[in-house]
Amino acid sequence: MNRQEQLECILDHFERPRFRERLHEAPIVMQGHNPSCGDRVSVFVVLDDANQRLARMTWEGEGCTISQAAASLLAELVQGKRVDEVLAMDSRDFAAWFGEDVVSARLRCVMLPLYTLRLALRTSLNKETEADETDWAQFRQER
Repeated sequence: MNRQEQLECILDHFERPRFRERLHEAPIVMQGHNPSCGDRVSVFVVLDDANQRLARMTWEGEGCTISQAAASLLAELVQGKRVDEVLAMDSRDFAAWFGEDVVSARLRCVMLPLYTLRLALRTSLNKETEADETDWAQFRQER
């Protein structure tokens, strides 16, 4: 995907967000906040009966185009995925989708939805991975 197509896709996800709704019956709810710019994302997750797959993931949020487009894209990507796949998603691959120029200046905006979803799943299922501390430590240190 060239840069123009990336920008069009980001704007499309911002203007026509996917899976943006409060899911009242969701047993897993987590709020994420980026204090440096004010972005907020809440994720709502329903797992299958075996707690192995995301049966449904929705979100609500406020903030910049990048954070809201990232939440929309993430929700689209994770529907029906196994929990272990979501927890193992490569942060760099997800960030790279937005392009180096966006990521270098707005990494926190891009990663807020993914980090919030991971924290929600880990907290709910009492799972910890090395990526958890690495993700949030990096998130706290970024400019």
